[in-house]
Amino acid sequence: MARQNYPEPSVKKAGGAVTREIFAFSEGRRFHFGALDGHELGVVKAEHA
Repeated sequence: MARQNYPEPSVKKAGGAVTREIFAFSEGRRFHFGALDGHELGVVKAEHA
């Protein structure tokens, strides 16, 4: 899956850890990462038909 326009490298550079690689779901693509404060967050890129 293409990784264009995703902030994954920025998350890693800031000290976060990707906890779930990019995957497709019904509304587009997303990945999850662990923030420095212990929370898990997700980034979504919507894909329009």
